[in-house]
Amino acid sequence: MEKIKSNALDNENAIIARLKDVYDWDIVPTSQFALIDGIAQRDGEVSHVVEMKTRWSSIQKMRQFGTYLITYKKIEAGQLMSSMLRVPFIVIVQLLECNTMMAFQLTDGHGNFLFEFE
Repeated sequence: MEKIKSNALDNENAIIARLKDVYDWDIVPTSQFALIDGIAQRDGEVSHVVEMKTRWSSIQKMRQFGTYLITYKKIEAGQLMSSMLRVPFIVIVQLLECNTMMAFQLTDGHGNFLFEFE
């Protein structure tokens, strides 16, 4: 994992670089105020709708709270794009405190939620 970054764009770029290294995904970012952060593609095909978050937190704290906060508007947008593009919607969370990246798949390749949430 790369050195801890201090601004949002650097953090997002670090996530994009890591996804390229690990999964060979090319992330096509959306504009600054889009409802989702980007689209992942591999070998010229769209593979995932991607939302990226960076938090000054740790796995221990995530377990302690038992939840992760993301706006419902972002979840709805990711689910809609997932159903339209027929690819999964994932949320990538970079935890700066413990230098860890986690992925949560929210939908299947048809835009169906994989679990219930509040």
